[in-house]
Amino acid sequence: MNYDRKITSFMSLEILPDDLLLDHLLPYISLSALLALTCTSHHFARLCSDPILWKRKLQYDYNYYPSADTAQICGFKHIYRGIRKPEVYVWGHLGHGRRGSESDDPLPNDAYSYPVQIKMKSRIVSLASGGWFFKALDDMGAIYGWGTLHLSGRRQVSTEDLSFADPNCEARAPIKLQLPTRFVSICAGRNHSAALDVENRVWMIMQWGRPYLLTFTGSLDRSSRHPQIADKRIIQVACGHMPFVCFLTDDGEVYIIWATRGLFEHQATLKNEMLDRDGDGHPAKAINGAVLCTVIPISAEPVLLPSLPLDLPPLLSSSTDIDHEHQARTRPPKLIKITAGNNFVLGLTDQGHLLFINVNSEDTTNGLDNLRHWLNNGDRQWTYLPHFCDINHIIDDPVFTSRDNASNSSTIPIPSSIRITHISAYWKHFMAHTSGSPSIVLRAQLTAKANNVVEFSRTIQANFPNNEVMSVMTGCDHCVALSSDGIVRTWGKDERGTLGIGPQTEWKRELHTGDHRQGVVYEPTPVQFNHADPARRKFCFSITAAGWHAAALVFDMDEIMEDEEHHVGLVRTDHAMPLEGGSKQNTKGAIHRLKLQFNTAQRWKQMKRKMSLGTSEA
Repeated sequence: MNYDRKITSFMSLEILPDDLLLDHLLPYISLSALLALTCTSHHFARLCSDPILWKRKLQYDYNYYPSADTAQICGFKHIYRGIRKPEVYVWGHLGHGRRGSESDDPLPNDAYSYPVQIKMKSRIVSLASGGWFFKALDDMGAIYGWGTLHLSGRRQVSTEDLSFADPNCEARAPIKLQLPTRFVSICAGRNHSAALDVENRVWMIMQWGRPYLLTFTGSLDRSSRHPQIADKRIIQVACGHMPFVCFLTDDGEVYIIWATRGLFEHQATLKNEMLDRDGDGHPAKAINGAVLCTVIPISAEPVLLPSLPLDLPPLLSSSTDIDHEHQARTRPPKLIKITAGNNFVLGLTDQGHLLFINVNSEDTTNGLDNLRHWLNNGDRQWTYLPHFCDINHIIDDPVFTSRDNASNSSTIPIPSSIRITHISAYWKHFMAHTSGSPSIVLRAQLTAKANNVVEFSRTIQANFPNNEVMSVMTGCDHCVALSSDGIVRTWGKDERGTLGIGPQTEWKRELHTGDHRQGVVYEPTPVQFNHADPARRKFCFSITAAGWHAAALVFDMDEIMEDEEHHVGLVRTDHAMPLEGGSKQNTKGAIHRLKLQFNTAQRWKQMKRKMSLGTSEA
């Protein structure tokens, strides 16, 4: 069959499966061709409005990988409209370069109680924050950073004479790290950060000008008969509070790498001393806002964390969740998300279990060997945390209204179902929250006891007015939540503006809940990104927090609408063609545009092969 000829006919696209079109064709065509296709039939008009398509286009067009961490009450199409012009806002304690500006005079104590915008030279699609710095990822896969990575030595403010090979060097304005690859995700710990590139390689950044590229040698599974890490796909990277990185593979395995232990520390020390002595070949200095980095390869020895316990109970999101119970009994749980804090890793399974493991290796010369020994002997195992994920252990909290005391207006009605879908951590705290509306947010504070015993204290926050919580982050004493309506809410201790709701002298007059003497706010309180111009409508789609600061990615909905009124952006306003239906002439034009956009030989052959397989199966 001549597929090249067949694809030019009107019926050729209609006979293709929708999944094939959504996954392998439509995300890779231009907006003009996509809009033309919507005018050919009711079927394509509906298909081109599918959320999966706009999620794929966000990945392909903008290097943005949305998950449920994204505010999406209006759908991924709404995010696609606004991500063309994202704005970066920061607030809280913005000393050590976190303000991101060399020209603005700092406020007293570097306390910014309202969000302030940072001027970026590119389109930022992701943010991460550490102890004294911020990181950003743009739509082309480049990494930017500002602030100070490390405060252990003498403080150095960045100038043209200072080198960013020094981890103490302060970047007062965002700098672009010039690296020979594109990145898809970033994360940060207290004084280090990590990233995953398009080639599925892990990078660790402990000084802006000399990032480490991690390479893995030897078999990393429990048996030499299993494949090496190079044969696995890494789906997530997370940073601990102190310098360690952990990563999750697609088969649910978790590995951890300490930067200040073992082979990593030895290689990093030798190579940095050699570069300090012989020179990098080029200075790691900021020139026109960019730093030409020296990549340091590190042969790492990841430590494989244990398998999950075999006796995890079937976890019901509600008392009538029979289907989920059957699924839990037919296949074992698998880790799908991880996060890390101060000497611990937290994992979330595909069935909603929350598990904790202590990875404290004791800060000694043989610390890493000790950790391996404890793991191999079974002294360190994943610990199941039912009080943070099991509905039967959560609804007994006093925050919820009991059936016998429903008249108490200060408490919250008992939820009909609970299933943890997202986790995050910083320092001695971790956050877990449910999807759905209303959402429930659980915060844990960890206390280390003797013999590596850890105790957990729990607080529950559920006062989100009929909105689904999409993401929650925590700093030292403050929490930041992003809800599905694009509103950011904060609560906790307002230390140097960490809540972003204005000076305490203002909010103490307006808020009725909290400990005003200690500067504590108990209820989630909206953060205003339009403080300078209240008439502007702002929509947040990503947040980050750490230490005493926070940041958000926001777009101006009024500006987006103004652009679309002038034929700039996603929505056509000239109405030259109908939104649904259309003539065969429009159809031929749309298909011609599709072929022009989808003209690479390799992808065309893949398309024909999938068509051939689909036809033969039929």
